[in-house]
Amino acid sequence: MKPKWSPQEEAIVSLLRSGEWVCIYNEIKMKDDRARLSAIRRKLAPIGYEVQSKPCTIHNHTSRILMRRITKAKPIPTNFPYVPSPQYKEHD
Repeated sequence: MKPKWSPQEEAIVSLLRSGEWVCIYNEIKMKDDRARLSAIRRKLAPIGYEVQSKPCTIHNHTSRILMRRITKAKPIPTNFPYVPSPQYKEHD
């Protein structure tokens, strides 16, 4: 089922859907883009996609601006064996 996007969400999704890292800060001047990205994440999760973020390395920003991309979500493994960490000690 294809999500329904608002015009602002559609603008963001159209930039990020290629799977390449994009700095949307310079591409779209939009008030409260983080709220739009949060809504996009909620709409993409049920269909198996996610929005990934990492600090921008494309531009020389003075603050911590993030690059983003949309990718297929990695499945959460359900059949992996439990291995306790070395710091964990079971009580007798």
